[in-house]
Amino acid sequence: DKGRGGAARPAVVPLTTAVGSKPVKQWVSAVLGVSSEFSKVEHAARGILGPPSAYPQTGSHPKAWAAAPPPGSTKELVRLGLSRPVVIRELHIYETHNPGSLCEIRACADPSMRGGGGRATGGR
Repeated sequence: DKGRGGAARPAVVPLTTAVGSKPVKQWVSAVLGVSSEFSKVEHAARGILGPPSAYPQTGSHPKAWAAAPPPGSTKELVRLGLSRPVVIRELHIYETHNPGSLCEIRACADPSMRGGGGRATGGR
């Protein structure tokens, strides 16, 4: 959702990963950082945690993250963590408002790393 400031928000990020040969499904368990959020109550970054609370509804939803960037800001970001380290095989992101606004995804083994190890790009 582009929210008040115009930045995209993924509503939920479910992961299918592999531990050995068995797929494991897990949801984002921690918000490690966020560039901005509309408020701490509605459209907060914590709305990305766990199973969907906004999807499959479309449009702006108070339980989904919405950025509130300062004037002149063109990119927003949210750093997320998983409860269990795994090799990511699939990543599902549901943009419930202004789909196609997501432009980059980075993944890294160590949350203290800047930039991440693997990168997938898409969107605009």
